Amino acid sequence: MTLDPIAIWHHMSGLNKAIALILITMGVSTIGVVVERILAFSKANNESRSFVQKAATLLDEWRIEDIIALTEKHKASTLARTIGAMMQRYQRGLERAEKGLTPVEMARNEAERTK
Repeated sequence: MTLDPIAIWHHMSGLNKAIALILITMGVSTIGVVVERILAFSKANNESRSFVQKAATLLDEWRIEDIIALTEKHKASTLARTIGAMMQRYQRGLERAEKGLTPVEMARNEAERTK
């Protein structure tokens, strides 16, 4: 017996061929998932970088409403979603106190929930 793939294929039973096809399909789909995840993480990284560059000046000036509006434009960024949720919670905390927590504590709790 040789290591020729065609010869090996001809010596395999039907069940062995089915298992081999399933394993090949799983391998190809795994490669597809890896490529898709790399593209998704790359897009999120680029969105986060863009968000940070724009949000830095707004944060220095403490323009919360503008930061919240900016987070709506960067939906693919995980950082923007987290910062947006924190800022919204902080803003609501300033308007009305809940459970005896300060707005900063509420924002911190929101950050933990959105991780």
